[in-house]
Amino acid sequence: MKTRRKRTNRTDRRNRQLLAGADIELLEDRRMLAGNVTAVINNAGDLVVNGDNADNDVLISIDDVGNVEVEGRVGSGTTVDDSGLAGKVVSRNVIVNMRGGDDGVYIDGTGTTFDVDAPVDNMRISTGSGDDIAVVGTSNGISVRGDIRMNLGTGDDHGAVKYSNVGFVDDGDTLFDGSVTITGGAGNDSSSLYYSIAGDFNVNLGAGNDLALVEATAAEGAMRLSVGSGDNTVDVIDSMAAGLRITSGGGIDAINIEEFDAKYASVDIATGNGADEVTITGGLDVDTLKIGTGGGNDNATIDEVEVERTEVNMGSGDDEASFEHSDFDDIRITMGSGDDTLFVHSSTVSGSANGNGGEDIFHWNWWSSVPDDFTSNFEFFLFAHDQHSGP
Repeated sequence: MKTRRKRTNRTDRRNRQLLAGADIELLEDRRMLAGNVTAVINNAGDLVVNGDNADNDVLISIDDVGNVEVEGRVGSGTTVDDSGLAGKVVSRNVIVNMRGGDDGVYIDGTGTTFDVDAPVDNMRISTGSGDDIAVVGTSNGISVRGDIRMNLGTGDDHGAVKYSNVGFVDDGDTLFDGSVTITGGAGNDSSSLYYSIAGDFNVNLGAGNDLALVEATAAEGAMRLSVGSGDNTVDVIDSMAAGLRITSGGGIDAINIEEFDAKYASVDIATGNGADEVTITGGLDVDTLKIGTGGGNDNATIDEVEVERTEVNMGSGDDEASFEHSDFDDIRITMGSGDDTLFVHSSTVSGSANGNGGEDIFHWNWWSSVPDDFTSNFEFFLFAHDQHSGP
């Protein structure tokens, strides 16, 4: 008889994410930088920064009235022709094109002020091929009236938006309507959304072993996070949005959500084939929760949540699903083919659970409220009748 699988230790995974998101300076060791960059403000008020096919590493600083400084970062060897900035201020867009090479683009402002008169309208950042880093809001953050779009190209890239406000409008009904989009191509990419606010966030990291971190970030609209085929990790921590959609391709994926407020909207998680792990813990405030794990020996753990409607489909494989310390008003669980185990511990459930094919186990404890007709197509039933087996 199967015994309950031990949860994966996520410490190493979290450390990798924090390295990719917060401690990105450590990635600089790979660079032998000697590029040449030009920076101009054109007649339309756009700041245009162009690199060459060498390795470029630049810091772009913009103050709250549009004064701009573009410089090669200390020790990089990057030179900057900034004669096109003299006597001008940016009043519209920031456009960065780094072309080839292993590039670094760091953009900073004077802080996260909610300013409808911020000098920058939109940001368009393209790093081209190579192993690149692009960060908006390196330390002070920045306010942008419109959108931020990053195209990281092919290579092992990192894109981040930190301490920044995007699309502040304050029209009485909507506070933020700008979008943040980070797109990575083939390669082992990472992204970080950290202490930022926007209308919506969209991350698409493409194929490769990717890391996507969202922490202390809020969206007026939705968050959409997509990682392609490969062994991927997605962490969403202490954040808020009107809906969350996470998708991953084939591979061994880990999806972790902690303390997320969906503002009475939906959380939708879909992983591809592979031995995937989905963990949702602590204070999830959501109307509808959907989880689909595809083929493979998958593990789903939902702990300390309150959800009105829940749909879980574990797909084929020997799967384990655990529902703990939670209330589910209307839940539909499909375990799929394979030898599966379903735990309901210290929870209240109403709905149905179908074991489907295989030799399936249903395990519940004294502290749970489970209707008599809740299960179908389970072969084994284990009840922990000891009152001390509860919370």
